[in-house]
Amino acid sequence: MNSRTLTSRVQRLEDDAPRTYCLCLEPKQGQTDEECIEEFYAKHPEARNDKSGLPFLFP
Repeated sequence: MNSRTLTSRVQRLEDDAPRTYCLCLEPKQGQTDEECIEEFYAKHPEARNDKSGLPFLFP
């Protein structure tokens, strides 16, 4: 098997694999997690319409 064949096989596997995303947010001092999420959506309103729903992680 040559490198080109192997590379194309790996690329197809990567393209077919489901992708999982999450956002790591750090609330400002005195800010709740919910306020931090709303601030994010205010800056990025297109993310609110994401059908998959974005999971958030907090420190």
